[in-house]
Amino acid sequence: MVGFGREQAIVFFGIFFGYGSYYFTRKSLPAVTPPILADPSAALTANQVGALGSGMALAYAAGKVVFGVVADRHSPQYVLALPLLVASVCNLLLPLTANFSVWFALWTLNGFVQGSGWGPCVRLLMKWWPPESRGAAYGLASTSQCFGAALCALVCSAVAQKYVRPFLSALFLLAFWPFFVCFWSAAHNHSYGWAAALQLAGIVGLAGTVVAFSCTGLEKASSQDGEVCGTGGGEAERGDGGSSSESKGEKAADLSVLELLGLVYADRRLWLLGFAFFCLYVVRSGISDWLSVYLVQSRMHTASFAGQCMATFEVGGAMGSFAAGLISDRVFQGRRGPVSAIFSSLLIILFPVLSMVGPRPLIIVVMFCFGVLLYGPQMLIGLQINELADSRARGTAQGACGMLAGLGSMVAGLPIGLVITSTSPEMAWTWVFSLLCAAAGITCLTLLPLWSAKARDKTD
Repeated sequence: MVGFGREQAIVFFGIFFGYGSYYFTRKSLPAVTPPILADPSAALTANQVGALGSGMALAYAAGKVVFGVVADRHSPQYVLALPLLVASVCNLLLPLTANFSVWFALWTLNGFVQGSGWGPCVRLLMKWWPPESRGAAYGLASTSQCFGAALCALVCSAVAQKYVRPFLSALFLLAFWPFFVCFWSAAHNHSYGWAAALQLAGIVGLAGTVVAFSCTGLEKASSQDGEVCGTGGGEAERGDGGSSSESKGEKAADLSVLELLGLVYADRRLWLLGFAFFCLYVVRSGISDWLSVYLVQSRMHTASFAGQCMATFEVGGAMGSFAAGLISDRVFQGRRGPVSAIFSSLLIILFPVLSMVGPRPLIIVVMFCFGVLLYGPQMLIGLQINELADSRARGTAQGACGMLAGLGSMVAGLPIGLVITSTSPEMAWTWVFSLLCAAAGITCLTLLPLWSAKARDKTD
């Protein structure tokens, strides 16, 4: 199981709250999309919402590459906290205008800095936990995104339905008075709660920035690169993929950007994992960005119920992430490929099931299963990337494969929006679900060649 010393617990809390806040600031717009589409003052169409999603995904892909290299060369404390500060400000500023170009610029900037979140978390996890418990620790840390997105879906969708801005304005004045003028302006420019929901996400992001910066700074004082901290002191991290050149003192900071990229792009296994990430993120973004619209527009449910379904999806994802890591550690002795392939194959049957079930409790059960089966392989693919990559280029590998994941999210943005608006209501969601089923199937096939792959220390 996962071991926690005192300093490990502090660092883990910084990772969990910080990365969860990234997701709160990332999923705020999808959480309030139905109220925005129903608000004439917002003047947004489904195509424009899809364009916002694709713009964010493309910027996220670029951010993963840029911040992946940055994470290998700079302190995780700053790489985790400072981009989260920018993402928080983007959420705070978004409701201040109805200009679509400004919305696109802010949401694209948010997408770019979102690419920073996981790289520094990976460095901290690989350093503080040894190989024999890393799968469970990695899986538990990955649940932070589920909790962040679930809370965002519940809280933001609820706030968007009610006029609670005076309370939030008072809270904002007390905690973050320099921005109060902006918040006060938003309160007078909009009559719907979605504006308050977006700015609440910004407040949560600012709190996450403080926690992440405060807690992860222990990493700098407590350890040196190449050690597992908090587990007995000074134990060499044999399972992190370390190479002989690194043991001689060559670290990521000694390599050029081109050398770091070369270590990544020369590895065939990372290409397979990157393509699997691409396909899986088509499915994930299709679910997280569009199923709430499907439930409201096609199934005639309320926005509040759609928010509950998306929260259930994230709760299932939290349980699936931890369970997948534990199963890969205990049942498959550190092999991540079998669990990822099995979970992704089972995703295929859930889309026709969702289209057929009618009662609300059954829909919630299906959404929970979606979360379990999707977040499990997503977490394990990310872990396998870090275990198979050269230890000097883990952040770069995560960034390169994350770029492909961002491109997958882009495919689930504007293209799906165009399908929904240009196809008859009877056929639109059939085409969307068919695309997502195909992506899940390709994910499974791509992972099969990596069925027996283990961490570098056990394969090299």
